[in-house]
Amino acid sequence: MKPIILISSLLLLNTLITEVQAAGLCPTTGQVTTLSVPDLSTILTGNTICVGPPVFPNVNWESQEYHQSGGSLIDWKQGASSVADPTAVIGTWSIAGSGAATQVTYNYTDGGSSTFSYTVFDNGSNSYSFCQGTNLVVTGMKKTGQGACP
Repeated sequence: MKPIILISSLLLLNTLITEVQAAGLCPTTGQVTTLSVPDLSTILTGNTICVGPPVFPNVNWESQEYHQSGGSLIDWKQGASSVADPTAVIGTWSIAGSGAATQVTYNYTDGGSSTFSYTVFDNGSNSYSFCQGTNLVVTGMKKTGQGACP
């Protein structure tokens, strides 16, 4: 292969990899340390994970899920005193595995039954990626305690 073609091919490959990563691929365990059981439990237990639209993360939260000690998963919705959309238990959560195989599993029971498991990556700045394999499912931020997201 001619050197110019090889260099062009490598540049194109690098561009494609960068675009794919920007499109929502999770890091691999070799790139970023996944959260292990004690770390993941510390982050989730007694705290709310806030998930919102990526452009305006502090407006119109898609979910505000409080991880109660003991395993209940509670959606803050519009708050405990709301008549229209009150806080409610929507399922359970649990952590299993060890090291890079540690995952959080959610079992949603409101309106049916759905179970999802995620590997969680710490992005820094109180941001976490919830991934299935190399696919980014959602990014959330941690709010200490139970309550409305900021």
